[in-house]
Amino acid sequence: MIWQIKEVNKDLEGRLSKELGVSRILSRILINRGITTKRRGEKFLHPSLENLANPFLLAGMEKAVGRIIKAKEKGEKVLIYGDYDVDGITAVSLCLIILKELGLNTNFYIPERLKEGYGLHQEAIRLAREQGIGLIITVDCGITNRKEVRFAKSLGIDLIITDHHLPEEEQRPEAFAIIDPACNKARVTPPPISGGFTPLEGVGPPDRGKGEEDFRELSGVGIVYKLMQALTKLPPSSILPLKGGGDRWGYNLKQHLDLVALGTIADLAPLLGENRIFVKEGLKVIKESKKEGIRALLRVSGLADKEINAHHISFALGPRINAIGRVASANKAVKLLLTESYEEATFLAKLLDEENRHRQDIEKRMLGEAYTLIEREKLDSNYSIVLVREGWHPGVAGIVASKIVERFHRPTIILSLEKEIMRGSGRSIENFHLFSAVKKCKDLLLSYGGHKLAVGLSLKKENLSLLQKRLEGEARTSISEDDLKEKIAIDHSLPLPEITHSLLKELSTLSPFGRGNPRPLFASRNLKVGKFIRKRKGNLFCWLEEGSHPVDGMGKGTYLEAVGFGMARTIDISPGELVDALYFPRINDWNGIKRIQLNLKDLMHSAQT
Repeated sequence: MIWQIKEVNKDLEGRLSKELGVSRILSRILINRGITTKRRGEKFLHPSLENLANPFLLAGMEKAVGRIIKAKEKGEKVLIYGDYDVDGITAVSLCLIILKELGLNTNFYIPERLKEGYGLHQEAIRLAREQGIGLIITVDCGITNRKEVRFAKSLGIDLIITDHHLPEEEQRPEAFAIIDPACNKARVTPPPISGGFTPLEGVGPPDRGKGEEDFRELSGVGIVYKLMQALTKLPPSSILPLKGGGDRWGYNLKQHLDLVALGTIADLAPLLGENRIFVKEGLKVIKESKKEGIRALLRVSGLADKEINAHHISFALGPRINAIGRVASANKAVKLLLTESYEEATFLAKLLDEENRHRQDIEKRMLGEAYTLIEREKLDSNYSIVLVREGWHPGVAGIVASKIVERFHRPTIILSLEKEIMRGSGRSIENFHLFSAVKKCKDLLLSYGGHKLAVGLSLKKENLSLLQKRLEGEARTSISEDDLKEKIAIDHSLPLPEITHSLLKELSTLSPFGRGNPRPLFASRNLKVGKFIRKRKGNLFCWLEEGSHPVDGMGKGTYLEAVGFGMARTIDISPGELVDALYFPRINDWNGIKRIQLNLKDLMHSAQT
């Protein structure tokens, strides 16, 4: 592991510290996150729903809102068509809840991962037409389905695409309306305008580009929230009275931020900009959620009495919702999030928990087999890894690929072989745009989609060797040897005496933590290992001291407890040795006693660094 301490402009650090009224340590961390002005610092430290941008700044929003208004006026049936991951499931649920509240006749469809795969399918569209559907709204999918959109159009069905993925080709589908910030980012050619829609008077944006940077990293459910924001915040006289009466202008959209937080965190969207606002507020809503399904999920995850944070969603709630879509039907997860019955919610939450345990068993087996293949074929010397095996579960391929990327730091694709067809998923490192690389191999593929760090794809068995060769070529062209080494960015080199309860309270204002806003990491050097060292269940526990180093043990310097999860087998230290520690500090609350603890990320003998 390579330690990289970020250097910042000292004058900027001091000025921002003074302007925001924060410590220089916090000022430095903000600068490391790209926040260099007082205005941006205040928005980051005090995220507020009042800072959400006008949803009509999103291209396609006026047309989408107008078409939904038309569907309501005509009494059309509307189908919400989604994806089977947490982002798609929460997006479907949010869309259904609000549109039903607004009085629309809605239903939903999520394809089964194993039988149908990702995105729009002609058979599902044909079935929708037979059921009298006049409008399909896609959530977290659709931008790659030009052929299927044309098919829907030929049947007289309009499509509104809401998505955050990149299109396969240079031109977007000819949908009635498209809300996808990734299209604007990719500068793809817009389709010809059709439908004769007249923008709503007085709600169109004067300058669409003004807020674009706030939208480009939104998840699928985040984009749906913007659409619902547009629908519920139009002037009350416009249209769409709330079902059962009431003032739509005052509709409490905030109560559904629990869904937005779930989907945003689970989809690894950067927790910056509007995502940070969604998650910060959404975590509060989850704790007090009125949704029986979320309450049941908290109970089955052992979190009912916990203060919910992003980590709980990433490793407890999210995986349980995701599992059902990976190994069975995602419809049950939508039903869980929509149900108003305590009994049904409890039953479905237990079902999701069981499916998650099943998914974990599959993942463990696949991962062991993958490591064996990598070792046997010496694939860790490659710049990319592509693995295939008959019998592997395609629904778990993405998780396995992520684990391999974590360990070997190479873009990885995991494929399952069945009847001469391979299907699977890929994950990448930060410096390699996997979607762009896969797109260059599109002549070898039956289907593909995704974004910079994650892709899904399928191909014929006969094209595997060519795919491996081309992907390796792309990787060697784009990736340096240094990119393949594990690196960790350090926010500050910090003496232990500066780690106080006051500092930790200040650091808590940076939460929620996640991609784009990781926990602050600090390095402290020449620390003495105390007498007490304990190794239990693979974890390392010890005391570290800075300052006085008497021969007989801990002295009068500053000493703190440290824990290294999973480090017991890889770290070999003895009392009295000098070490350099990489960690994030936290409060350990044990039996009502709160003390500072260093959560170790790495530990090396001082001479090594």
